[in-house]
Amino acid sequence: MATDNGIPMNLATKSIILAALWTALGPSKAQPHGVAKQSLPYLLPQEKWEAPVRPVLQVNCKGDHFRPVTSVATLPSDVRQAILRDGPIADHGERYQAGDVIIEKLPLRRLAVVAWARSRMFVAIEDGGGRGELELWTFARLGDQWRDLQLDRIAEAAPTSLQELLYQVCDGYPKPSPRPLQADLPPL
Repeated sequence: MATDNGIPMNLATKSIILAALWTALGPSKAQPHGVAKQSLPYLLPQEKWEAPVRPVLQVNCKGDHFRPVTSVATLPSDVRQAILRDGPIADHGERYQAGDVIIEKLPLRRLAVVAWARSRMFVAIEDGGGRGELELWTFARLGDQWRDLQLDRIAEAAPTSLQELLYQVCDGYPKPSPRPLQADLPPL
């Protein structure tokens, strides 16, 4: 069997090329036209089709002093413009459309917490609508502008504090103490 350029191609060669394309480009670009993902189990493990469970960030944050931000309005305009591209975002603690049943008109996303330092910023946004994902944005300050460098969508619980967010994204950041128990609630 030969290709248009005269190079012989057998099934093993095609499989190797397809696997290399999968590794380099990911599932959306490497999948051959007309081939369903279920028909390729011998080439690609099923886990490759799923979203990553852990954040891929492990940034060196030593020397950075972060402050928490819980309101979209207090973010720089460059950052607001980037994160609001997909629609409105409720501030930390406000109601939002967490599930997939629409009861009233609420934003589909809510700001979990922002870690803001002099030259970098991490923004964690809860993504509702039944998806249950966390958007983790990374911004860097270049001159007087903030540039979005990376957006990760992960199946992880939203951080509730600055310490939890930094533990997720910063390499070597100490694990936060466990969330306090609700033991001090008044008796019924």
